[in-house]
Amino acid sequence: MCDNYIMDHLDAQEPTPKDNNRFFTYRVILPAILVLTILATVIPFYRYIHGEKVFFNGALFLPIILTCIYFPKRGILFSTCVSICYFLVLIIFPRYPALFVTAIIRIICFEIVAIISVNLSNRKNKTILELKRQRENLEIVVRERTATLTRELEQSKRIETVYRTTMDLYDVCIRQLRMYYVQWNAELYITRTNEPFEELIGRVKSDLVGRKIATIPWLEEASRNLDSGSVIIPIIGPDRKTRSVLWIFTEMFTENSDSPFMIVGTGIAIPEDRTIG
Repeated sequence: MCDNYIMDHLDAQEPTPKDNNRFFTYRVILPAILVLTILATVIPFYRYIHGEKVFFNGALFLPIILTCIYFPKRGILFSTCVSICYFLVLIIFPRYPALFVTAIIRIICFEIVAIISVNLSNRKNKTILELKRQRENLEIVVRERTATLTRELEQSKRIETVYRTTMDLYDVCIRQLRMYYVQWNAELYITRTNEPFEELIGRVKSDLVGRKIATIPWLEEASRNLDSGSVIIPIIGPDRKTRSVLWIFTEMFTENSDSPFMIVGTGIAIPEDRTIG
């Protein structure tokens, strides 16, 4: 129990991807921007005041781009501050007036790079948000669909259970009938029998179900005269004795169908000392 509590506590404290991104941004990217900015300004400035004619350092583009990507709301402001500082150095220390023209061009480049980087960063963030929204919507749809399928599956299992129970009871009823029972489908294949019928003709169920009624000549002959209602058929059993059986054949129809999908035959043995009709 204590181990489960510890594991649940650790799972609750596990950092999310959002926390990891925030940690990377403020613990790695932000210090890198500060270091790169300092190196890209201090070193060129030191060389400039000691006689270097070129103050610009291309390394300034790197902190500008990083700021625009990871801090897009402050990217253009940071680029403008860098440009202003760069231009003020040339005004405060006007050693080479010819650098003013190139300074303006470089400032324009700073701003252009910043605007492009911010635009690309915003598009990336919008795309990520849209993908996240679509994933959340997809998760909702999948969750709802899964719940629906689960309910349908449970209902289907219940229906299947009821169907199996009904069919089992139906088989029990047929087995316990005190009369002969045989059933075949529209293709004339036997689909169900009971023990009295099997004993009557001396064949087991496995030898009957799935076979054509043509394997039982008297049954095939009777199937051709289903409209006659009841019929008495003499049947020679496995003991070579002849038994008179009163048969009633019933055709089963589905709704809006003119042909039967199943025929059921039920028979009662007629004692020798009795006559029908």
